[in-house]
Amino acid sequence: MGYNVGQEAINQRVTKIVELADKLMDDDRVESGWDFFESVKKNALSIKTNVSRFGSGTSTQQDALDNMYKGLKKWEQQED
Repeated sequence: MGYNVGQEAINQRVTKIVELADKLMDDDRVESGWDFFESVKKNALSIKTNVSRFGSGTSTQQDALDNMYKGLKKWEQQED
């Protein structure tokens, strides 16, 4: 069963995702991932908007953000 997640915790995750997505988009070596990076940013910011509206998030939203970040990290590791 899910549980509520604080707005600040969600905001911190979204900030990390957006920063990493932007970093990857600035790297020409991973140009093939730009659509993915843009999609991840859009989805993360959408979650942030919903959490702001309701004052807290869900464990499902937290898990989704964690998975988005892990996906971006895999791209970052490929660029090395």
